[in-house]
Amino acid sequence: MPTNLIHISDTHFGDPSPTFNRQAIKKALIKQINGLEGDKILIISGDITFKACQQGYRDAEVFFSELIESCGIARANVIACPGNHDIVREGEPFKEFDRFIYTLRRDSVISFTNNNSILLNIQQLCFLLVNSASHLDHTYGQIPDATFTMLDNEKANLQQWKRRIAVTHHHLIGQEINDTSTTRNAYSFLYHLDQSGFDYVLHGHQHSKLDLVCGNNKIRILSARSMSYHGRGYSNGFSLLDPESGTVTPFILTPDEVPGLLTIGVIK
Repeated sequence: MPTNLIHISDTHFGDPSPTFNRQAIKKALIKQINGLEGDKILIISGDITFKACQQGYRDAEVFFSELIESCGIARANVIACPGNHDIVREGEPFKEFDRFIYTLRRDSVISFTNNNSILLNIQQLCFLLVNSASHLDHTYGQIPDATFTMLDNEKANLQQWKRRIAVTHHHLIGQEINDTSTTRNAYSFLYHLDQSGFDYVLHGHQHSKLDLVCGNNKIRILSARSMSYHGRGYSNGFSLLDPESGTVTPFILTPDEVPGLLTIGVIK
């Protein structure tokens, strides 16, 4: 049976003008995910909320709690990292994010209050979760130096896992000429991942499709689009990845197929 990585990003809960009705999105997601065979792992690569809106965090907790329960996703199979919209200016910047992921997982394995990078294993997959917003600047991404140290120290141990997957928020390769929000030290990050034998990098922030391969280890860099972005010409959706076969299925949310109903379509 395949392992399904359900990659969602940039949900922007708390946005006063969401692109689609949240209940309609949830209904469409549940229907699509319940049609999958095999194990399911939910990956959320940042920007849970919108401009650190606390009510956005609470709405996201309800949305994803109902999603994982309805789709039979094990709590230990839910992983996430913060994005720039998740930075809270007052107090501890990632305390609200930690509360969000604790609500879904019911453990403290993933906490970015005191960590910039986290390694965890699900089945035979090793995930590296990286907080590219840890420098607390909303305008660009940056991989913490501690991440490089972790990769150097864990290089030998990482080889025991069948697949190695990095998850971060900010994109590593810019698509637009005026984009200044790209991860500043992306080359160093990709170099260390390549040296450590990583297979995939999953990210968000860019709100558009990206599927590129680089490095001696042929690391595949994949974006998840967004679940709520208003940019002209952009499609909102998510991606499905089978890490063993490398099959990626990009889905878009569309109100066009069935009148009065939000559905999910596959991009051919």
